[in-house]
Amino acid sequence: MTDFPEFVHRLLEPIPQYVLGCIPAIAIVGASPTDKFSRKLIWVLRSLGCPFIGILYSVNVGGNEQSRCLFWLPVDNFVKGETNIKLRYRPIGLYTMKPSDNQDIDEYVDRCTAKISVLERLSPVISLYYIIIGGLAGISRTTGSNVCDDWPYIPILLSWTIPALCRRIISGNLVVRDPKKEFRNIKIKMDDDPDDRSQKRITVPLTAFVSIVFPWLSVLLAYFTPQSDTFVEVNILQQSVLYGHLTVL
Repeated sequence: MTDFPEFVHRLLEPIPQYVLGCIPAIAIVGASPTDKFSRKLIWVLRSLGCPFIGILYSVNVGGNEQSRCLFWLPVDNFVKGETNIKLRYRPIGLYTMKPSDNQDIDEYVDRCTAKISVLERLSPVISLYYIIIGGLAGISRTTGSNVCDDWPYIPILLSWTIPALCRRIISGNLVVRDPKKEFRNIKIKMDDDPDDRSQKRITVPLTAFVSIVFPWLSVLLAYFTPQSDTFVEVNILQQSVLYGHLTVL
């Protein structure tokens, strides 16, 4: 029974503001135009498990309305130029292609996209601020110049969301409706874009490298953080108690 009041007291302890400020960043990176809540939640978890997906959509796909809509379509919606040969891969990333000029898909794109409101532009600024402040708190704890209570590495762990937050602030559009429903039974003709593809061959591997390596900075900072005196004393006490038990045995 004594554990329950302690558990309630733990729940009443306030969570640092920079942790709460990072929560909108997760929602922004994991934003999905699908209708079902379960699919939206799966996409959020998928973006957290693989940061490359969120950064690829925010940085490499860009802010063009057509590109952002076509990102959500399956490969069955794309054909190769005038030959109408079905593509074997989606035209994004290293296989990027551009829609042919002799077709009109702007009507469908307009149905899927909408202008970003002022609130949607300001919410990433708040998350960006708290991620930077939380990152500085974690670094200061590592150097020993400041003492932080708890949670200093969560903002650093989510610092890979900064490109997505900046894209949300800069970009003026947002995909709000599921393109799979709007582009149903529509074949989009795609043409090769050598210039854009050569650029993607550099930016996409760089994005993959950053998305894999950058989250490990929080692990390195946690490893090199000096232990507090209280933590060391507790470890010594635990070792002494364990040694005493072994001596008695």
